[in-house]
Amino acid sequence: MESSGMNRTRSFQNCRETEIPGYNDCPSFIYPGAASIAPKRIVSQSVDTSGNTRMATVPPPSMKRKVSEKLRSTESLDTSIVALSKQELSDKYQWITSLPSNLQDKEFSFYKTKVDKVLENVLENEGTRYALSEIFANLNDSKRVTDLITKWMLSDMSVNSWCPSFRKLIENAQI
Repeated sequence: MESSGMNRTRSFQNCRETEIPGYNDCPSFIYPGAASIAPKRIVSQSVDTSGNTRMATVPPPSMKRKVSEKLRSTESLDTSIVALSKQELSDKYQWITSLPSNLQDKEFSFYKTKVDKVLENVLENEGTRYALSEIFANLNDSKRVTDLITKWMLSDMSVNSWCPSFRKLIENAQI
């Protein structure tokens, strides 16, 4: 039934990528160069087809992070907390890590090393010093400390590289 004159579509199921021209080529508009064959087109104005579109006269409102009422009601601002100095926080951290821990020695040293590498740099940030001061002030309430650290990690992405290790050290210290 095959006609020798009929032009059939070639199947690419059993072939190599090199046999398909243009396979996996980067589009030319991504890296335009002297040999770029993509037409250079800049769109500077959109066309109003309905006749009722106006140019913006006021910038759009800024995007603010929305905090749910449930989260806002559980947050309590403790104004009695004073941010400790870098040295005081460093001393408190050394004290915590000198206490007996529920962690295995290898696990403990892993987490401690991770925090030790960044501790000096992170204590430069005033917000970090305040958060750590509040955590150290509440060490007698382990649930509150865990909640404080968790909320801190959720609200400040800059601490996510070391704060989980810090949390492990705090939660497993035998205070």
